[in-house]
Amino acid sequence: MKTSKNTEIYRMAFELAVRVYRLNMSLPANRLVVEGHRLRRSSVRVKDALSEAFAMMAPGNSDAGENYLHLMILAQTSCNETISQLRQILGISYLNKNISELINSYRNLRRKINKHIQDNGPGGSVLTLPFPSVKNTGFLTLK
Repeated sequence: MKTSKNTEIYRMAFELAVRVYRLNMSLPANRLVVEGHRLRRSSVRVKDALSEAFAMMAPGNSDAGENYLHLMILAQTSCNETISQLRQILGISYLNKNISELINSYRNLRRKINKHIQDNGPGGSVLTLPFPSVKNTGFLTLK
């Protein structure tokens, strides 16, 4: 397990959550409650799931495999939810403040999480996740 990669992925998720929070505070008051809450919740869930997953991989943790994979997938799906919320805000056009850049950053984070799962996941099992991959092929297969 590569600790520096874990730190890089977590740091990226943490920094993106802070950026989303700041963006969120600039939403109009009537949008802050619904869209703002969903956006904050999904962005924070990414970093929290990563934190738990990496803690599971500590030496001596016999329950790591299945729980680790579940949390890493939760982080990925939370990236998807965050991207969806950002795209909705961009589409409604209340703001344009670096939203496209944030979307691309979350896509990059999602790729890094996927690579981490492939490099460190359970030995050789194949898991097909029913959400669009970065290339929008319809399904993402993890090995």
